Amino acid sequence: MKKFIILVLLFFSVINFIFANSLDISEYKYFRNLLPQNNKEGSFFINLNEDIYNKANHFLNDLRIVDEKNTEIQYSLQKHEDKQVEEKKEYKINILSKIEDKSQNEITYIIDFGENVTYHNVIRVDSKSVDFSRKVKIFGIDDLESDFLNINLDSEKDDKIISGPALSDFFINYKFNNYRFLKLIIYGKEGNFNVDSFSFLETKTQLIDGNKKEYDLQIIKNTKKEEETEILVSMFFDNLPIDYFIITAKQLSFSVPILIYSSNNKDAIFSKDKKNNEEFKDYWKLVYDGKFSKKIYDETNKIFFNDNKKYYLIIIKHEKDKELVDPFSVKGGRYLERLYLNNLDFNNHSYKLIYGNQSNFKPAYVNKNQSILSEQVQNELNLSEEQENSFFEVKNKIKKNNKETIFYLIIFLFILFLFWIIYKIVKEHKNKDIDDNPYINKL
Repeated sequence: MKKFIILVLLFFSVINFIFANSLDISEYKYFRNLLPQNNKEGSFFINLNEDIYNKANHFLNDLRIVDEKNTEIQYSLQKHEDKQVEEKKEYKINILSKIEDKSQNEITYIIDFGENVTYHNVIRVDSKSVDFSRKVKIFGIDDLESDFLNINLDSEKDDKIISGPALSDFFINYKFNNYRFLKLIIYGKEGNFNVDSFSFLETKTQLIDGNKKEYDLQIIKNTKKEEETEILVSMFFDNLPIDYFIITAKQLSFSVPILIYSSNNKDAIFSKDKKNNEEFKDYWKLVYDGKFSKKIYDETNKIFFNDNKKYYLIIIKHEKDKELVDPFSVKGGRYLERLYLNNLDFNNHSYKLIYGNQSNFKPAYVNKNQSILSEQVQNELNLSEEQENSFFEVKNKIKKNNKETIFYLIIFLFILFLFWIIYKIVKEHKNKDIDDNPYINKL
């Protein structure tokens, strides 16, 4: 019995080795060799180009990395998008003057933000005073020789500031502005109050550009109708994923409804327009439904969606009694995807990227590895020129070396082997029963 169990375990180990550790590369039409630049060991990344997107499955589902033995190597696929980084820094505000009028129970401060003032709408008042209640009038100006302008949030009602026993500082809010000088008139007589200093928390937002590429789209048709404008545009590459559009119009400021549809057929129709018994499979797919807007100070306005079709139909709705928004250029942008690999050893192994299997699904490990491989990897791999996989042609022309057939044949032989083992065991038990029966032995 022990020998039987060992044989079963050995069988499944062989099956696992044959079918799990080796990838059938005959299912992939193209490959590129991975070429290291300087380092030969460690973690690496690959920048994917347009040719790979053209030949690969939709959304790169069929990308595989294998070594010289066709053992599959796990990887991570990541986009590097734009990032907004906030930097906060606190500045002390210079107090130019302090005038106290005890008869009116008020103190007037003139404060200076300095020459490099940025937009602001709140200041912090540092004070050791507690248990007080005051009101404040706030005024701003760029030039001390001019009259101050009221910038209270409510110009007809002064803001109220209250401190409890545990509060050591408080904030004064006002209208958003970039005045250099502020005048604060703080008045009231409930509790003792004194200001130690004023400070301003400046928040700078820095846009870090992602790893991206933008393409000018060809405008095939621009049709203006009574209620909308239809613009048909075309990509110059097939299967190239798009993450956003940049639509440029001559108007400086606007906000209008917009719809964007996609298809690989420029003559596609809307499903609602299909006639009875009409055989037509290509329909426009809605990929964006929202607002197309721009403000005067905006440089660009990105419309984000994700698709990879050849043609896009843009429909801009007209608004009554407003100037017609007239786009004159359309760009498509995508954040470039990088393929990350860990623990490669080019001193002892060779690796290649294979693709071109239109029926493949993305491996489960791609998503799981997102947090393992990060953008800290600095070693880039070059890709050789694209080559066609000769095994792919053999498989499609001769239809041999089918692993599934081999697998089922091995299973069939294993089942026959099991029946033979069972037959032997049953036969041995019968013979033993006969030998142990005294009546049969006497005969």
